[in-house]
Amino acid sequence: NVLYHRAGHITEPVKICQDQHNSALHSMSQQHHDLLLQHKGRLQLALQAYNTRQFQSHWAAAAAFNVNQRRLSERASNTPF
Repeated sequence: NVLYHRAGHITEPVKICQDQHNSALHSMSQQHHDLLLQHKGRLQLALQAYNTRQFQSHWAAAAAFNVNQRRLSERASNTPF
């Protein structure tokens, strides 16, 4: 990059850093999306396991599938059988 002679300012944009930043943001966004999908899937599996009587309580199903018990209970009350 070219610097102003005295001021020390960069006259050309640093595209490499921007590309790396955008790539990192996309990667983090994709990872977050994947985690949300995994959690949603575990929540659905826990609800299905509870509904098929594999577990006697929401608490037990939530613990087995590593999801929030309150969220599972809320989902169960909003889902028709």
